[in-house]
Amino acid sequence: MTAKKTGWLAAGLLCLALWPGAALSQSPALEATRQQLDTFYRQGRYESAIAAGQRAHARAVAELGAEHRETLAIQLGLAEAYRAQARFAEAEPLYKGALAALERTLGRTHPELARGFNRLARLHHDRGEYAKAERLHRISLALRKQALAPEHLDLTESRHDLAVLYTSQGRYAKAEPLFRRVLATRAETLGLKHPDTVASFGYLAKIALHLGRYKEAEPLLKRAIALRKAALGPEHPDVAESINDLASLYWDLGRFADSERLYEHARTILNRALGPTHPSIAFNLSGLGVLYLFQGRYGEAESLLQQAAAIGEKALGPEHPRLVRVHGYQAAAVAMLGDYDEGVEIYQRTIMTGDRVLGPDHPDLAEAIDGLGWLYQTQGKYAKAKVLHQRALEMREKTLGPNHYYLAWTLNNLALLYHGNTGATVAQPLYKRAIEIMRATVGPEHWIKAMLLNNLALLYGEHGKYAKGEELIDRALAHAKKTLGPKHPVLVPILVNLGTMNLLQENNELAHRYYKRALTFGQEVLGPAHPQMVRILEYYVTLLRMTGRREEANREIAKARKLVAQAKAARKQRATQGSVN
Repeated sequence: MTAKKTGWLAAGLLCLALWPGAALSQSPALEATRQQLDTFYRQGRYESAIAAGQRAHARAVAELGAEHRETLAIQLGLAEAYRAQARFAEAEPLYKGALAALERTLGRTHPELARGFNRLARLHHDRGEYAKAERLHRISLALRKQALAPEHLDLTESRHDLAVLYTSQGRYAKAEPLFRRVLATRAETLGLKHPDTVASFGYLAKIALHLGRYKEAEPLLKRAIALRKAALGPEHPDVAESINDLASLYWDLGRFADSERLYEHARTILNRALGPTHPSIAFNLSGLGVLYLFQGRYGEAESLLQQAAAIGEKALGPEHPRLVRVHGYQAAAVAMLGDYDEGVEIYQRTIMTGDRVLGPDHPDLAEAIDGLGWLYQTQGKYAKAKVLHQRALEMREKTLGPNHYYLAWTLNNLALLYHGNTGATVAQPLYKRAIEIMRATVGPEHWIKAMLLNNLALLYGEHGKYAKGEELIDRALAHAKKTLGPKHPVLVPILVNLGTMNLLQENNELAHRYYKRALTFGQEVLGPAHPQMVRILEYYVTLLRMTGRREEANREIAKARKLVAQAKAARKQRATQGSVN
């Protein structure tokens, strides 16, 4: 799982200047309100821009007429402000009305229509209608290529917006060269400090982050934040976007405290600038929610992810492509809290939606598929899990490359399926590759190392290499405590594996001690009714029976049955509450 990285708006800042050749209004009042629209938009004060745009448009219609080119430029600027505030229903008729008027007055092939097509494409992009957006962007690009010099700023704008769309589609290899070309043109023509140049720089940093090039991405993101603050002010939504990206990078690197601080800071900016129900808030909450998941704060994570989904669904609709990842995180949170059946249902719905709205190879879809594989694996449905993990691995290799950090997760999940007498020759190379990727991308001290060492240790133990297995588990336990803290739920399976390792060597007293420790600690951090606790009890009961402690085993069986009943009752109550809400 990974935190969300894609920015909300389909493009960076834009200048709401007049059409080329449009006559300036002789009315100072009209010019003043038009300038207000432009200024407020650039400041990220979109509601103020809407109010100014409404005044400017009404005055332009009255003074110049509804189809005057200056009036239409203002109309498109007002539509952009509505779009930025996610008020799509109000933006769409303004875009389409301006385009229709331009076609009537200039003809369909006139290059000035490209601006209108480009703006309407942004609307379709933000609504998740990627195919419509791409078609319009290509029309705009073609019109501008016919009429303009190769590095004209308007043509550069079309390339930039198309690259932003490719980023949302997970087509990073196509997006990156476009962003580099756009940045070079804008830097030369506008200067490094111009807001449009800064926007291109921010997207190049985002691409490096998406592709897992963390050493490159971190300084780029820090520079993007500094440049955006200088160009736009510290409270602009675009500043918050870059801060969100840096928070996501720190999540990937396991720097949880830094990540949490930045997510909180970004949300403060977004709340002030856009309000608490804007889609940007949903994606910020989603990032923070998945951070909480990996900190073992499952209840807090589920609450945040529910908020994120509710905000996103209300603003964008339940099947928006951007919500595939949010819903996948929801499924993971529900499962980690112990409700595996509901987790499977959410994952299945999410994958069906992702297949339809994202396409077959999108990284967000791969993440949901890998997540469902993990959950099936947890439930013992190994054949289903294997199919999903293999599909996720193929998708991730295709879109992210063979050495991306996220592949380490999928490789680990897949290797676990090959444990046992016949699978060691397959599992070991998978673990080795996962460890090599980890070292190359996030460093040898990343917290995922504990998980990989723990699983590899179990594989050694299954094949009688007990000394090596114990060494690796001891290292896994120490590393997990160091990187995640002494109360993290990931310690539970490590303690269980220590018990299992000793059981395999017939060190029954040590096995008894570790299983008991895992039970006590698991009840504290997961709760007594969590399915993992039932499974640990099963291991413990097996050990008790093997050592002739049948009465104690029977008591533990009764306890396990009671826990299962409690878990079912809790799930039923949650389902009832959810249907009422």
